Amino acid sequence: ERESLCHGNNSWHLNSGHVNFALGGNAALNESIQHYEYLVEQHANNLLEVSPVALANLCVAYVLTDRNDAAEAIIRRVEEEEQEDEEKYDMHTVTRHSCIINLVVGTLYAVKGNFEFGTDRVCKSLEPFDVNLNEETWFHAKRCFLAFASAISRCMYFENDIFMKDLIGFFRRVEARASDIKMSADNASVEDGDDDLIAREAEELRALFLALT
Repeated sequence: ERESLCHGNNSWHLNSGHVNFALGGNAALNESIQHYEYLVEQHANNLLEVSPVALANLCVAYVLTDRNDAAEAIIRRVEEEEQEDEEKYDMHTVTRHSCIINLVVGTLYAVKGNFEFGTDRVCKSLEPFDVNLNEETWFHAKRCFLAFASAISRCMYFENDIFMKDLIGFFRRVEARASDIKMSADNASVEDGDDDLIAREAEELRALFLALT
């Protein structure tokens, strides 16, 4: 009875989706998918009105239940709508939906051991840098990069030369574009001076991966 009363309430579907997603397991994930899909259906003409976290969780739930094509379809729709609605974004304050989705999905793949695909997704999530690269997104992305480096050092991943070259090139681009973005004391990997710049951390990551190749 409670569900029938709440069925048309978007907030209820959003929160129920989050709860079931957090529980994990196929049954709960499928339940979360139903709630998130309801939100997608309600905003079929403008997917960007759906919470980016809900869309990210939906894509992850799809992947975890072997529905990768459905996840890719959501990501493509979001990217297409973002391209059509460029004027809606304040280039300096708004993180795009596709950034959050790719960051979450990429992290999932990295955690599951598919470091190359996961890391590539994380890199993609931060571009374009002037829109998506900020303290919060970099903090989560660098954790994925460090996990990847750890996997290489423990021989859990054998380097693909082309991919590693692309990754090192990515860090170079971050260095060039992020020289004025500082990290807070809580998130920085170094403590003083100008070394708390994202650019400095990208330089250190580039040096780390060069040493591992």
